[in-house]
Amino acid sequence: MLLLRRYLESEKDKIQEILAKENIKDLSLDGVIYIGLENEDLFGVAKAEEEENKWVLKYLVIKDSKRGENLGDGLFRSIVNYLYNQGTHRVYFKSKDTYFLKKGFFVNKDDELELNIPEFFSKGCNSCGGCNEV
Repeated sequence: MLLLRRYLESEKDKIQEILAKENIKDLSLDGVIYIGLENEDLFGVAKAEEEENKWVLKYLVIKDSKRGENLGDGLFRSIVNYLYNQGTHRVYFKSKDTYFLKKGFFVNKDDELELNIPEFFSKGCNSCGGCNEV
């Protein structure tokens, strides 16, 4: 069973372990942390943090053994949906990453990646074949 949600305090060590394996230097669990679990096995972590009155996606990490299964898309959508439900309409990423450009981010005037969340969700997702019907 696949589960995407905010992390629990008891999962802290597992999260920091996957971050260390992926050479993520930011081991702080401040901000909004979402995790992906498959049959209680942690396969991914995403983090967003508020900086200077805007939300910045800090990382989206999927275990090497789980890459290519489109699990990153689900984890990404989960954390962005959470931010949107909290009233956030834009999220940023500090470096130009092709994965995020493919997801709908664009390079803004400050030379950082920016995502318009309502526009992003109006386009549907990979799992629904691009449809966005209720």
